[in-house]
Amino acid sequence: MLLTATRWWRGLRPRVLLKCPQHKQTFADYRVTLTFYLLLLGFLLTHELDAVACREWRLLYVLRVLPEATARTAFIALHVPLIAALAWTTAAAHPAAANARLAVAAFALVHAALHYRLRRAPAYEFHAPLSIALIAGAALCGAAYLVVALRA
Repeated sequence: MLLTATRWWRGLRPRVLLKCPQHKQTFADYRVTLTFYLLLLGFLLTHELDAVACREWRLLYVLRVLPEATARTAFIALHVPLIAALAWTTAAAHPAAANARLAVAAFALVHAALHYRLRRAPAYEFHAPLSIALIAGAALCGAAYLVVALRA
């Protein structure tokens, strides 16, 4: 009897060609886009850890004019709503989450371009291979996410 139930259950598994109604993609494509997006978040959030070590607030227009301790505190505190907003974008049930994910992926490309532009600034400290890999990894995952998500 267990074998019959197992066979019956296997027949109900989603097929690759079924459409995911929320995302207008196949389930396989949705898994790929979700993987790229989660990797993108991983790279970005880890970069933000590195940004504290590299004192990124010294590059930001509003924060660089503040005293060092105040700027560092503000930089770290501003990441609470930022990370909460990034976590919200993973909520696939929300209709606007798909557009927010596209915006985050596009931001990853703009972010990498800004780092490239600022690489010769005196206050720029993201020269370590890990720092470069985190920035580039976020940009590559963002580009891959946009390609797969917009292809659907």
